[in-house]
Amino acid sequence: MRSTKLHKFDIRIWFVILFISLPLIFAEVQAEVINTYETAINKAGRQRMLSQRIVKAYSMVGLDVQADAANEQLLLSVELFEKQLSELKRFSKNKSTKRSLAKVETLWIPFRNVALGNVSKEGVKKLLAKDNALLKATHEVVLTLQKSANSKLGKIVNTSGRQRMLSQRIAKYYMLAAWGVNTEQSYKLMQISGNKFSSALNKLSSSKMNTKKISTSLEETKTQWSIFERSFRMKKGRFIPLLIAMSSEKILVSMNEVTGLYDELGK
Repeated sequence: MRSTKLHKFDIRIWFVILFISLPLIFAEVQAEVINTYETAINKAGRQRMLSQRIVKAYSMVGLDVQADAANEQLLLSVELFEKQLSELKRFSKNKSTKRSLAKVETLWIPFRNVALGNVSKEGVKKLLAKDNALLKATHEVVLTLQKSANSKLGKIVNTSGRQRMLSQRIAKYYMLAAWGVNTEQSYKLMQISGNKFSSALNKLSSSKMNTKKISTSLEETKTQWSIFERSFRMKKGRFIPLLIAMSSEKILVSMNEVTGLYDELGK
């Protein structure tokens, strides 16, 4: 019995360390100056991920799953979103990209205000009423940048970066289902997001642009994905939010690394 308790304790300590350190990893990436379209696509794609990550972290606070760490993640994600938005605005010269960024900014302000308010089921429902529009708007920014880049590399950076968003979207819907918020719809959308991730991962793995390092990283992601996928495709009603949070973070870090490697090909 003692060894079981110790094992659970060790897992929780490891999770807290990982959970808090991840936003710092992204903060370090964020400090990089945007000087290519691929890097701009990478950062704009990360904005998509943050829109989902914020709702996921908010839901974890509501569920009381590592609530302090989740709250820290939420605050740092908000900060990173705003910093990257400013960087993308400075980089973008194209009129269509500027219009898309202006739309993101308009949608972001009320979304941020709810995210930083008191956590409740009413609050998360307000976020859900806003997050798909914000996700769509951030995706539009990526598409305008990809069009300006007009390259296969820009397209694959977009595809790889979208995997980060899907990792957080899956975890978001899982947390919502566990919290009893739109349970049936959340479960359905979680499965759809999982199917999209799996399809894109196979597509990335077969790309002729892959270096040995990228291929190795993608193989590691596949291993992590198989564990994550088994966890969230479980029988309805059996929720293991701590494990889902841990697994989704591993996928996020892995796909962020892969996206960065694709980005580096253009430098």
